[in-house]
Amino acid sequence: MQQLSTAIYSYFTALPINALYTSISGRLYNTMAPTNVLFPYVVFSYVSDTADFLFDGITDSVLVQFSIYSFSGQGSRSTAEIETIYDNLISLFDNAILTVTGYTFAQMNRVSTYGLRQDPEDDIWQLMVDYSIFLQKN
Repeated sequence: MQQLSTAIYSYFTALPINALYTSISGRLYNTMAPTNVLFPYVVFSYVSDTADFLFDGITDSVLVQFSIYSFSGQGSRSTAEIETIYDNLISLFDNAILTVTGYTFAQMNRVSTYGLRQDPEDDIWQLMVDYSIFLQKN
């Protein structure tokens, strides 16, 4: 999965700078954000990885979740901010072609979006987006 993590981050940081990068000031993290990170930010993590053994090799089906976080204490930026970041995320990653070392990339498809909710204790909004990524091992 190291290769896939690198490919996701490389796609995110590729020039020219994309709207997602700008809207979260480059704050995309793998698995967990650092303590006291500034808002807004996005964390991606692996939900599952299923290997299929076919006649022409191994195909991996990887489910990756992107979690968007926004602090509603920033006033009117709360839901508008997280919705803008969502739009930027799907614009960048829907049907994205990633270059993954050791694999032939097949496709990256958005599977579901859910969980726009606010934690009443700390005023943090969260929205989760799942992508299915199919990879063929070289």
